[in-house]
Amino acid sequence: MNESVIHTEGLSRRFEKKQAVAEIVLDVPRGAIFGFLGQNGAGKTTTMRLLMGHLHPSSGVVRILGHDPRWLSRADRQRVAYVSENMNLPRWIRPNEALALNASLYPNWEAVRARDLMNRFGLEEAGPFATLSKGQKRALCLVLALCTGADLLILDEPASGLDAAARRVFLDALLESNREKECTVFLSSHLLTDLERVVDRVAILKAGRKILDGELEELKDRARVLHLPASAKRETVERHFRVASYRKVAEDVRATILDFHEDRLRALCAEDPAYGCVEMHGLNLEDLFVELVTGDHIETGGVVV
Repeated sequence: MNESVIHTEGLSRRFEKKQAVAEIVLDVPRGAIFGFLGQNGAGKTTTMRLLMGHLHPSSGVVRILGHDPRWLSRADRQRVAYVSENMNLPRWIRPNEALALNASLYPNWEAVRARDLMNRFGLEEAGPFATLSKGQKRALCLVLALCTGADLLILDEPASGLDAAARRVFLDALLESNREKECTVFLSSHLLTDLERVVDRVAILKAGRKILDGELEELKDRARVLHLPASAKRETVERHFRVASYRKVAEDVRATILDFHEDRLRALCAEDPAYGCVEMHGLNLEDLFVELVTGDHIETGGVVV
């Protein structure tokens, strides 16, 4: 997994006076399932449209499959499948007709798998696209992407509108594609408990800038919330740890740190006996995300921690 399927350097895009994304650096290795996270308006969709060549960068470099996405050959375009946040199909088209159309466009179309997913999503007897529920429309778009035989899937809020059972079908199908074909997946989602089940690496955006990037398990391993006495000084904690947020809650201080190590904790406690025995707890992906995007101060520079 050394080859970068997605690579950006200093990727930026401005819309008149608004800086949508700024200086984004990404390296997504072949075979990764990469979670791209951020609050609404953080720049996720803009970045994905830049990756697809639907927008041109204001500055910086973007490459997918080793090429500028604006100039991909037809053969390389057939290696990429994209589901946008608000993707729609023609009102009149029926699911079976949509599958037949995709089969004619993608030489590696997986017909057997498509039929299986149609059945699992309950779409076999569905009518024209305009008559489908929101969840059914989304499920059909996902079947069309998942069965292309693509080497790269770019999915913007793919589970939006799916119920819990349909989300499970989607996640299982995603893992199958990744495991069986070493398909690379780049996806955004607000359903972080679902995302945590499948991703191996994440990047987090805040106000158009990447603030964190790394392997999920390593990030969770090193992130902690420290419960400190009310007398604790932020500058003291920052001498020992990288602090993502620092706030007073009731009778104590809670500091979220990104580079926990037992030796550093012992050094912090040794500096001031008033700290005593520091209580702490770990973070899941959703907790880590919330701490980072709502924290009062963070300067990770978008580096792996």
